[in-house]
Amino acid sequence: MALNSPEASHEDVCGMEKRVLIIDDDIDFQFMVGSMLRTSGYEVKTLLEGKLSAAVNMAGQCDIVILDVELPGTSGVDLGMELRSAPETSNIPIILVSGHADGNELFSQSKANAYIQKPFSLTALMNTIKALLKMVEKPV
Repeated sequence: MALNSPEASHEDVCGMEKRVLIIDDDIDFQFMVGSMLRTSGYEVKTLLEGKLSAAVNMAGQCDIVILDVELPGTSGVDLGMELRSAPETSNIPIILVSGHADGNELFSQSKANAYIQKPFSLTALMNTIKALLKMVEKPV
């Protein structure tokens, strides 16, 4: 099975179950992306808002974060910078997602590892997740 195919599971790439945190205030987005990830064997955690303490706590237990730009009470850009500066989450890959036209500029400010413009294909998201997880894999 090709690693870039949507049918390839994360275990083909990573060798073990990985945890994904989705921080997005859109419940439909969380459900759609979360369902796809669960079907592919990932453990999924979700947050509807970007409260820093909850985000750092949950992200510290995950292997990758999918972060929306627009969140109630904060910006995903600001939250991304906070996650990057917290010792327990500084090395966790972050994928910034946005429907904003200026998303590339926001991405450069956020310190995220990748940016995906909404709407996007689930295959593109899966390929980005797999590539980032493979980059941070460390030999045991």
